[in-house]
Amino acid sequence: MIEGGKKELKAELKLNNINQVIKEQGDEISSVSLVVKGRIRMSAEGTNIVVGSGNFLGLCDLVGDKYGITYTAETNAVIYAFPKMRLSKAVR
Repeated sequence: MIEGGKKELKAELKLNNINQVIKEQGDEISSVSLVVKGRIRMSAEGTNIVVGSGNFLGLCDLVGDKYGITYTAETNAVIYAFPKMRLSKAVR
């Protein structure tokens, strides 16, 4: 806890191997992640997009309760996972 009773936002560093599923479509949203290194394949409804460092995973999914996309490591990847919070709290 920080002064004033506010909770600290703690990011968790995660290492992912090639072809490892990071988040699967339909899973309950647990975090939003920043890609630090590597490439991540985003798949949904027959569409595949590959993103790299500097991109966020799961940001668009915050409007609902479940991931709408499957995120898979295309290469060895490093991400920072930030715990889910309500979008209204995140923009304050």
